[in-house]
Amino acid sequence: MGDTGAFWLAALVVFACANALLVLEYARAAVRERGWRWAPYALAAPVFVALQSFATWRGLIQLVRDPYRWEHTPRAAEDLPPTVPPVVATTRPPVEDVERAAR
Repeated sequence: MGDTGAFWLAALVVFACANALLVLEYARAAVRERGWRWAPYALAAPVFVALQSFATWRGLIQLVRDPYRWEHTPRAAEDLPPTVPPVVATTRPPVEDVERAAR
């Protein structure tokens, strides 16, 4: 086998260039859509991509290991922890319906 140092150096250069292009593209889009004040947020693009990759791999591993288990964000009152009181919906009709019925 040959010297792997050159391979890893090339891989590092490609990785750095790809991240630089990603940041530049995010900055260009931010400036075009929102103005220069939003351009510094483009520096968070590599972190965002890394978190996306982590979540994707985690989901894929969970899908292979236990395909019928699904982690989800609790949205319904019955999914909330018992310490959080459920929100009681009001049964009053909208104001427009009350005004229309009064006529």
